[in-house]
Amino acid sequence: MADRKDQTRTKALTTAHAGGIEVYQNSAQLPAAIRTQWEYGDWRSLQTLSLDAIEHEEARALVAAIVAVAHHQEEAEQQAKPYLQKAVEWGMDKRAIAQVFAAGTYNSLGRAALLSESTPSALAHFQKAIETGVPGADAKLLAPVRAGHQAAQMGIQVSIPYQPDQEDPKRLEDNSKPYTVQLMAILGSFAQRLVQHGQALVVDGVEVFKEKDPFLPGKIAMGMAYWVTEHSSGSAITQQRCQQFRKVMKEVGDQRIESWGIHFYLKALQMLNEADLLTECFRFQELVGLKKRLDWRAFVDEADYTLIKKPNNFYGIAYSIAYTRYQLGWDDLKHSQNLLEKELDHYEDVSGGEGFADETNGKGRFDRYSFLLIAEIAYRFYEAGLPLTQRMKKWLKASADYVLFNVNERGDGFQWGRSIGAYGDSAFLEILTAAKVHNLLDEQEEAVACYFAQRITRKFLTFWYQNDRESINLWSDGRATDSYRGKHRILGENVSLLHQHLYCQRHWDDCAVCKDQDCLKELVDQWVKRQPTLKISWLTTQESEFVVITKRYKNRLVNLPLVNGDCYWKEAAYQPIPFISGIVEAIPEFAEPVFVPKIQIPNQGVYLVHPSYKNIELVTEDGVDKVLAKFAGLSSIENKTPVKDVDVHGTLVLELSDEEVRFGAEIDFPDSLSDSTVSSTFCVAGSVAETERSSFIFALHDQGNVALEIMPDRARSLEITQKEETVNTVQSRAECLYVVSTECGRPENLNFSWALRFD
Repeated sequence: MADRKDQTRTKALTTAHAGGIEVYQNSAQLPAAIRTQWEYGDWRSLQTLSLDAIEHEEARALVAAIVAVAHHQEEAEQQAKPYLQKAVEWGMDKRAIAQVFAAGTYNSLGRAALLSESTPSALAHFQKAIETGVPGADAKLLAPVRAGHQAAQMGIQVSIPYQPDQEDPKRLEDNSKPYTVQLMAILGSFAQRLVQHGQALVVDGVEVFKEKDPFLPGKIAMGMAYWVTEHSSGSAITQQRCQQFRKVMKEVGDQRIESWGIHFYLKALQMLNEADLLTECFRFQELVGLKKRLDWRAFVDEADYTLIKKPNNFYGIAYSIAYTRYQLGWDDLKHSQNLLEKELDHYEDVSGGEGFADETNGKGRFDRYSFLLIAEIAYRFYEAGLPLTQRMKKWLKASADYVLFNVNERGDGFQWGRSIGAYGDSAFLEILTAAKVHNLLDEQEEAVACYFAQRITRKFLTFWYQNDRESINLWSDGRATDSYRGKHRILGENVSLLHQHLYCQRHWDDCAVCKDQDCLKELVDQWVKRQPTLKISWLTTQESEFVVITKRYKNRLVNLPLVNGDCYWKEAAYQPIPFISGIVEAIPEFAEPVFVPKIQIPNQGVYLVHPSYKNIELVTEDGVDKVLAKFAGLSSIENKTPVKDVDVHGTLVLELSDEEVRFGAEIDFPDSLSDSTVSSTFCVAGSVAETERSSFIFALHDQGNVALEIMPDRARSLEITQKEETVNTVQSRAECLYVVSTECGRPENLNFSWALRFD
């Protein structure tokens, strides 16, 4: 019987044909982590595999040959010999072994090219290494990833720019799952670094345990649980990882853990429990202690299920904690049911009648989370095996419709509000996934969603995650995020984002429509052509009207949010302006409003348009789409939250044509507000190539040129000041800020506008 099994292994690994030798036919026979380490050239991780650990693997001969190459690459020839001998002993053809070593030779050539700073040559060698060693893999997609890993191993810096438009759409093979494999490999890398370094772990220069993040213990547990449960529970690798899990969690110890940290920790325990590994990773007394520590009662009053010093959106996390405790046998089901009822009541209260959550109880602060919250609730229902109510289906579909209308090649997500950037992208992914698992998408919508989901995760792997840093980067190189997600939380942010992409992509892996990339791309293009070019998403129509206007034309998307940012109302990310990815982008926590008129009233102060809108309408004239929104007041820039201080009337106007985006404000001034001065700050994601009196040509980072022209009406004077300042937008760099001031002089009304003209 054993001989027959070895013959089967050998047949699967080595097949002769006229063109040469294929190393193996079915890539699934390689364990996912080992396959990915081989694709990336992660030699040091491969070197940790012992012969005892790989002996029971289906593809043990190939794994042994790969580990021999890993030792050879690290100049450990003596350590390579026993693996090479075992590869032959376990039935691998010597010509197939030679091909594996040939792949290693191409890798060495790639490393040499990196050292000589010849990146194109290095990529070509790495691509050949992958084509030779991993037939069927997407070598073009993986070559930059391997280049980053090799550069990091050699201690040199190399940056592969994010260039989505140059990507070959034929990047997925029928039997390949590259995104889940890559995501698991990155998680595995963090797990191995935790095993090796423990509390001394440094990620991209940050001592991750120095700052006491109350969410980090739970995120570490969840990341490690993904790694531990990657293979069958009886395999030698899994048993070894269980021991390493215990070591890491002992290092973490009894650090303070709160809310989201509790949620992630319990998710980890449930993952281990479902894999029958919970008692392999924790002793009985440890589980007793965790049952006391990981409890929703830390921030919920059990008597009436009211929150203790937490905002209402914490009902969702309390429910998740209670339900997972029920799954583990630690709580009665009634607690999660009562908390779920509280969560749904809260959502009814804040959804504004349209299904989008307003966290300010009617003031109108809508942002990324307003769309995402219903998806989070819906996915918890899916995990619990519960159906959605009809109203919940309607709300989730409304969020999904907004996301689908924003489908784009770059994989960009939300462009306005807080916690965008990498989390703005993953929010789109989570919304589409929740809609999929509840069967709310028709066949064509599911195809579009599948394509967009792939683009979002590809952007994460090629832009937000940087191989040379071996980490995500939300903080530098033309990237910025909210201080809430400061770099001191770098390890936790890595695990959070990897988890979001991984659990979502596991649902898209088996989607039949995703397999044929040529047909999928054509289907998406045809679907987009059938859609209207303008969409209005009503967020609420109660005391004020709050909406998001989205315009699609050519290869650009414009989003105009007319919302009330509440305590964030002065920040650039909440301004009532057209956000355009790669051109007009949010600047996280940038306190100076941009692209909007600031009105200086003598002896009174500086004011902005009060963010409360009425009579919002869309009109089309001579092929130009026009958005009109009435407002009835100005609010002092000194206000922490917007309050109508000055009674004036006016209209915000957005005009959208194929050639330009024009935005402005028409304000009717009373006689008492004579001699006012209007100024504005402009910030475009690019560098200035040319300037004139009131116009600028900006060279964008990846979209050609754009002209910005400022057009104050009836201005007695015009002064333009360039600030020598560079700011990072969410995912680009703006090299210049411009302050434009105009003296209006006793206006009956003021028309202040600007336009962006595209090449």
